[in-house]
Amino acid sequence: MNIFSQVFGDSKKHLLQRYKGFESRPQQAAMVGHMMDVFKNKKHGLVEAGTGVGKSLAYLLPIIHWSGKTGKKVVISTFTKALQEQLVRKDLPRLKDVLGIDFKYALCVGSQNFLCKRRLQKNGAPTLFANEKERQQLKRITEWAHTTETGMSSDLFFAPNNSLWSQIRRESELCMRRKSPYFNECFYYKKRKEMFKAQIFITNHHLFFANIASGGKVLPPFDAVVFDEAHTLEDVVTKYLGSEVNNYQIRFHLDSYGHPKTGRGFWRRIKGLSKDNIQTGIVLAEEIRNASEVFFHDVMSYCGQESAKVRIRDKGLFSNHLQEPVHRLTLFLEDILKTVETKENELELCAFIKKLHEIVDTLNGIIDMKMPDYVYWIEKSGTSRGTRCSLHSAPLDISREFRQKVLDRIRPAVFVSATVSVNNSFDFYKRCFGIKEGASELIAGSPFDYKNNVLLYLPEGMPDPGKEPEEYSAAAFKEVKRMVTLMRGRMFVLFTNSALMRKVSIELKTSFPDLHVLMQGEMSTPQLISKFKKNPRSVLLGTNTFWQGVDIPGRALECVVIWKLPFSVPDDPVPQAKMEKLTKEGKNAFVHYQLPKAIVMTRQGFGRLIRTQTDKGIVAILDPRIKTKSYGERFFHSLPECKKGHTLDDVKEFLKQLKGDCVHEKEAKSNREKNKEKSR
Repeated sequence: MNIFSQVFGDSKKHLLQRYKGFESRPQQAAMVGHMMDVFKNKKHGLVEAGTGVGKSLAYLLPIIHWSGKTGKKVVISTFTKALQEQLVRKDLPRLKDVLGIDFKYALCVGSQNFLCKRRLQKNGAPTLFANEKERQQLKRITEWAHTTETGMSSDLFFAPNNSLWSQIRRESELCMRRKSPYFNECFYYKKRKEMFKAQIFITNHHLFFANIASGGKVLPPFDAVVFDEAHTLEDVVTKYLGSEVNNYQIRFHLDSYGHPKTGRGFWRRIKGLSKDNIQTGIVLAEEIRNASEVFFHDVMSYCGQESAKVRIRDKGLFSNHLQEPVHRLTLFLEDILKTVETKENELELCAFIKKLHEIVDTLNGIIDMKMPDYVYWIEKSGTSRGTRCSLHSAPLDISREFRQKVLDRIRPAVFVSATVSVNNSFDFYKRCFGIKEGASELIAGSPFDYKNNVLLYLPEGMPDPGKEPEEYSAAAFKEVKRMVTLMRGRMFVLFTNSALMRKVSIELKTSFPDLHVLMQGEMSTPQLISKFKKNPRSVLLGTNTFWQGVDIPGRALECVVIWKLPFSVPDDPVPQAKMEKLTKEGKNAFVHYQLPKAIVMTRQGFGRLIRTQTDKGIVAILDPRIKTKSYGERFFHSLPECKKGHTLDDVKEFLKQLKGDCVHEKEAKSNREKNKEKSR
């Protein structure tokens, strides 16, 4: 039975002929059956679908069937924009055409992605922008506003400066809704009407949890959710349950109120203010600005070094210098609020007062460590605009709140990813999210031929990085140089440490001036990927971003080097605190936390190499602990079965095979084209 008749019965069994490029995969059929059962019986589900299973189609067909039959609405939440684009622009339109079923779907994005015509008219005077680039961008946006159908920043033909877009985008707290003179033309509300008519909503994890945090005010009501790219979910949930305040954020809000140099800001635009009121408002805001500088100077001095992550272990470590000046300004603004003449000015003032209170409350919460079972820390880093300093809090365990706010309210909730199991078990993931027994589970392995197409290179004689870190770094760099010499490009090198990555980048650029050595942080991720794909003589060095979510099929990428097994840094505040908590509970923190996290990350890094049926190449893991430590077997059991090599001769032999395969493929392709010509 094919997957279409598997879902819709015999009436749809011939549809495979219309679904261009479809290949029958038993793993995909198994996933379709699993998803049908999950939706029919309203179970929670966990699905690991290896690369090439075709997971999107395997969950879309059951969703379309269940939604059409029951009238229920489903959210598909992803981490990457690329997957959202694939679902909305390719998979769903294609299925709608092939199935002949009139179902509706909508892409749901945050309201800040939409242009606000009222704010454009109010804040769009070129004289308000001292920057010539922003004035030119504003002119182009004003022209675009008359022709665009969506008003979405993603449909602009250029990326506007954040400082400009923040002045003219939709902000929920500044929205006048039906009282706005532009309500009938509002891009956001037009989109929202479409959203409410849909049965399937495609969104991202961040917006999904913004909706949870807002009490359901962001997305239309829905009945079920599928979390695709579910391996990224923990970090997103942790962020929404935690908090952050930084010096740039405070400066941004004060500048929106009144910029000390340019004079831009809403404060001077409020009608009916006396000169004394204007001056008082400026002076009180400047007091907050000065207090913020003093506060963050104290925090940065405590951190010491230029870039650092420092855990806060003691309550009351800093004095909240912002509290008093914020209190004075908010009292003053609350008095002004009684006399404002327009709804617009009232909204601006209320939003600003609310933001000031939130900043002070968040700072107090972090300084006084008010939340039990939370970890608190400081991050300090250099940027092109100076030093960014932020204070953070995050929960050590998200399972209880996730269960209460998601699993107990939404059924079914399904978690889908290529890497959510560890050693063929979902136990680690289930503990993390509070998923109780009874959830339906499926591991659908990849249909790709890793055995013949991948060499796992594990070089011999490498020092132990835990015992001999300097010797290991020297040996690892030699090994990377040997691999680069052999490959001459088409290669990723994945790191867990940014400083080390920068050092290796400099050394590789010196050693290989004829190659293009690209490094994360030199430009945006899409730009780096574009450059890498265009030039086969490229070596790309990356950290977290490039371990996961990067898709480079074909010959553009034929080698992935993993510098070191990605165990969490022992002095990183969040992993450190989580491990301390597990130890207090009498559990082995390494086994219950560090090891499973490292295995999932290693699987993600490994997964960058093979993206299609015909992809081939080498994954080199330089860290010898995967062979020498007892836990190494868990890594091997979690990776696809493939050839193993331990010497450079093994790598050379495999590369010869690759070249031979490429020649045969070219000859076969040439023969197919010749036969086509003859048949014509």
